[in-house]
Amino acid sequence: MMETVKCGTLVIIKLANIKGMITCMSLRFDKVTYEITYWDGADQKTIWVNENEFEVSAPELTKIGFKK
Repeated sequence: MMETVKCGTLVIIKLANIKGMITCMSLRFDKVTYEITYWDGADQKTIWVNENEFEVSAPELTKIGFKK
């Protein structure tokens, strides 16, 4: 089982200091990447990042994976 940050969590993308929301997670092998949706003026954009590329003030973690 892995702990992940829940979809719908508000985050700040460290590199650009942009506020956004986690809207999707992708699990590949033992790595989780997160899709963050944010607004750039009137344009809605998304970016895929690793867990160390964003900050969460109060993360709400959830467990995912298969039970053994």
